[in-house]
Amino acid sequence: MGTLWLAGTNYLSLLMAVIQGIVLVPLYLRYIDIRLYGAWLATGNIVAYLGLLDLGFSKLLMQRVGEAYGSEKLDIVGSTIGTGLVILCGLSILPLLLALVLMPWVPGFVHIHGTDAGKLGLAFVLAALAGSLMMMMHTVANILSGLQRQKGLGIIVVLSDLLGTIVLVVLLLLGYGLLSLPLSYIVKGLSATVGVTLHLWRTVCRDIPRQYVRFCWSDARDLFRKSLWQLGANAASTISTQSDSLIAGAFLDPRASVILALTKRASELITLCLGQTLGSVMPALAHLYGETGAHDTKFSRVVRLLINICIGSGIIGVLGYYIFNETFMTLWVGRNFYGGRLLTFLFSLQAVASILMVLTYTLLFATGEVVVVARAGIIEAGVRVPLAILLALVWGLPGIAFAGTFAVVIRLYFHVLRLLVRFVPTYVKGSLYIKPILVQSVIAFGIGVTLHLIWVPSNMGVFLVQGILYVSIVLGCSLWMIKDWREQLRLLFRPSR
Repeated sequence: MGTLWLAGTNYLSLLMAVIQGIVLVPLYLRYIDIRLYGAWLATGNIVAYLGLLDLGFSKLLMQRVGEAYGSEKLDIVGSTIGTGLVILCGLSILPLLLALVLMPWVPGFVHIHGTDAGKLGLAFVLAALAGSLMMMMHTVANILSGLQRQKGLGIIVVLSDLLGTIVLVVLLLLGYGLLSLPLSYIVKGLSATVGVTLHLWRTVCRDIPRQYVRFCWSDARDLFRKSLWQLGANAASTISTQSDSLIAGAFLDPRASVILALTKRASELITLCLGQTLGSVMPALAHLYGETGAHDTKFSRVVRLLINICIGSGIIGVLGYYIFNETFMTLWVGRNFYGGRLLTFLFSLQAVASILMVLTYTLLFATGEVVVVARAGIIEAGVRVPLAILLALVWGLPGIAFAGTFAVVIRLYFHVLRLLVRFVPTYVKGSLYIKPILVQSVIAFGIGVTLHLIWVPSNMGVFLVQGILYVSIVLGCSLWMIKDWREQLRLLFRPSR
């Protein structure tokens, strides 16, 4: 039940992200200068890099707490929580301090000068303050996820998202311009941090003996040792999601950042949607692994279900993005912001690789394979940025997209190698998935192309109806033709006792 609550609230948070990242974008372009908005997208990526200063502790705490709680080792749970909170309280102030140091140089890095440079510099510092708050919030939230306290956590996160979105719209209408964005993030971060902290305090006081919650040097050393590997994985994840606009803004033009970001936006939401699903399952998966081990029948059944969800949703989403993205962009922000069919195709390939990478990452991380995923992440980070810079200078925006796709595929390769060694031979056969992939791909492509050719939407409302019809027909035909998926669906709604 906790996992379903977390999944539900994660999707509500995703809805807030859709509102801010899709619905409100025309409002941004109306109230914020386009070059300044492009520079914000680029420098916002720098703020995301500052989030790496948590050194990988936050997500590592979730795995450690979840596994120990599943094994009913409350002394380890308490010492991990106490040690992690002490460390993260100190680390969370670093993004703001470093942003104050970098502020004089950031605007010039993305070719912004004059009065706009002052606005951008202030927005950069305010965004870093919001990042510090969110770092602390994510730490506490991951601890609560490890303790299987998703219900209250999800409600707090959704309410803070809603509050931040309301503040953003109000500030834009009041004429705050670019500053509306970081100020709304501060409101969201502060409200969420206060809420999850109070929820953790109540949970610990009720469920964990007070003497167990303490700072432990041995736990700190172990966390630091493993967090260095997790830092590499976090760096790769941040680079995967944040480097493209920064490189476009710094080596091409701030307007290029806008074109790149908006053309990619729909594919990012598809990946984010599946990431939210897998993120909701990860605490329960770590908990189940702590109880039963990796080769238990229940564990393997959950893994098969996750694979089928990713295959089904990924094929529908990625092919829909490739077929309909030009129409979507034209109706959304205008065709002058569309990066072209080649850029869309490259981002489609990148979305496929990213979905598979997130799936394999979830399976490995939930079972304690922190070092493996971190090494793969470090390799991706080492490949992606220099290759993207080189190809951006030679090929422009398609070069940045190709570099990202290539780097994610390399990371996925190392994930799959480890899965083949540890898990797959025992209960996952590739033949179970080849036929469903081929069948659903043909169905999705055929229906998508047919709808695209015979029905040209005149506005966004009609386009949404077209999209719903596409998803419904493809999903219905796939369930009708793929027997294994029907069985998995029955298991999902009628779990075994």
